[in-house]
Amino acid sequence: MAVLNRIREVAVVRRGNRSDKILVVTMLALSGFGLLMIYSATKSNGSFSMERQMIFVAAGLIIFFLMSNIDYREYRTWVPLVSVVILLSLIAVFLFAPVNGAQRWIPLGFFKLQPAEFAKVVVIIVLAGMLAPINRGDVEKRAVSWPKIGQTLLVVSIPAYLILREPDLGTAMVFGFILFVMLFAAGGTWRQM
Repeated sequence: MAVLNRIREVAVVRRGNRSDKILVVTMLALSGFGLLMIYSATKSNGSFSMERQMIFVAAGLIIFFLMSNIDYREYRTWVPLVSVVILLSLIAVFLFAPVNGAQRWIPLGFFKLQPAEFAKVVVIIVLAGMLAPINRGDVEKRAVSWPKIGQTLLVVSIPAYLILREPDLGTAMVFGFILFVMLFAAGGTWRQM
């Protein structure tokens, strides 16, 4: 219990506007390991999968470094617009023909967009904005009220329900885990979680 409280305390400390070295090293190590696994699995079949994955890794690194240099408080102004766009895209998947009995993708010509993946990130950002203390001094006396729990349940349940209707049970269950972790980081009690 003391270890979990210590993790919670460390997670709240602000690092300013610099990149987290542990996160960067971990991300690079996982990306390199993933590329190595794809290479070893596909080396006899050609390198198309490896080249495609390298493009995705490079794009992910570029997006990471761009986004990590923006102060996270700047995202609050974009959250309502992005949330509406994600919800509309989660509804839009039902307008397209099912693939293998599931309506999870929006065909965009050269690739298919799966809005559920973006919804996970948006829900995390929305919950962070809702559960974060307003003032720096409020960090020490963190507490999550029951009405706030109701609001977070509503925020998580709408996209989770739409994703469950696609049907995609695995991704819908991820939203429950996201809610649990965000409440833990915000200082929710065990009973609330």
